[in-house]
Parts: sequence; C-alpha cells; structure tokens
Amino acid sequence: MGQRFRYKQRNILASIYNSRHLSLSLHHPFDDDRYRNRTLNKKSMKKIFSAFLTFIPLIGSAQEIYTTKSTNIEFYSFAEIEDIKAVNTSSASLINTSTREISIEIPNNAFIFRNKKMELDFNENFMESEKYTRSVFNGKISGNFDLKKDGTYKATAKGKLNIHGVEKERTLEGNVTIKKSEIEVNTKFYVAMKDHNIKIPSVVGHHIADSVLVTVKMSYVPKK
Repeated sequence: MGQRFRYKQRNILASIYNSRHLSLSLHHPFDDDRYRNRTLNKKSMKKIFSAFLTFIPLIGSAQEIYTTKSTNIEFYSFAEIEDIKAVNTSSASLINTSTREISIEIPNNAFIFRNKKMELDFNENFMESEKYTRSVFNGKISGNFDLKKDGTYKATAKGKLNIHGVEKERTLEGNVTIKKSEIEVNTKFYVAMKDHNIKIPSVVGHHIADSVLVTVKMSYVPKK
C-alpha cells in the first residue's frame, strides 16, 4: 500500500515540475526589462522529490489534491546601508483539501536579489545553498471555513518549518481565498536567523537584521 502511495505522489510532484520545466525562466522582480534563466541542478531536484515522498498523508484522490499554479515568496531585511529584498517564484506546493494538509518546497538557490553580491552572500555565506538545497514547510491548515466554498477567510497553518537544516514548530497566520476552482494562500511571518543556526559573518553583521520578514503568496488549482 505504501509503495502505491509513493508512486502516486511522485507523479503528482513530477507534474508540477514538468509543467514549470527543470530549466526555469524567471522574471527578474526588480527590472521589468530583464530576464534570467536558471536551471535547477538535477541532484537538487532529486532531493526535493525525496522530501515530498516522505509526506505520505497528502496523497488522496485527484479531486482532493491541489497543486501550485503560481508561487511568490519574498523576504525582506532592514539593513543600515541598503535594505535586503529577494524574490523566489520557483517553489512548489500541494494541498489536500480533504485533510487540509499542506506541503511547500522552496529551492534556496532560486531567490533573486537586486544586488548580485547579496545573492552570492546569501547562497554561500548565509543559507549555504549547496549543502541545504531547500527550505520546507509541512503542516495543516485550520479555520472555520469550507475549502470548496468561495470567499476569503482567516486561517492558521501549524506545522514544521525546516530552514538551513534546522526544523522548528511554527504557527503561521494568514488568509485563504477560494474562488471557483482555485485556492490562494497568503501569509507573512518573521524568521529569526538564530532559530535556524544561520550565522552572519562579522564583516557583514551590522548590515543585516537578526530576523527577516517572509511574505508568501501561492495560487493552487485542482490536480488534473
């Protein structure tokens, strides 16, 4: 039985990534006239798939599973010299509307910065993206609403957030909007560097805040 579930879940996640291509064309968020092409490393992709395969409860009938149509994850940090902002549009997520379970995978090296040096520092010195290829949230959505009834509702997602290899229990508050056959999830929350053992080099320590604001917006459609 477990083997059949894993095979089904592999197909679901494969369909998400295939629809968005392993070679992703990313719109540069800070300049409407610039585009970047970024190919996700196949080894990293295999790790992402493997992580999803461990979250077995998400598997249900096709009518119960929603996959991401679009994703936008931003983080912002106040800094003395220049505020730090980055955008990631390459994440993937699943929602099981029957159990209300949600799983989100964020490729760490897909964050795009205005400043190329900031991007390099983020991947090499802070996030160590080659070692910690992804950030993950697995949890369950709660709230007094029907996921199949149109409207905008306050919601809470309680689960485990894994960043930089360190897992923390988190309760995230936000809104869920249901319109026709689509679901949109919005949330904002802070991540403290020390909570995930992210060390800031002393040479840049005074340039970055101890916590960063994360803004998440994801749109889902039924799995076809």
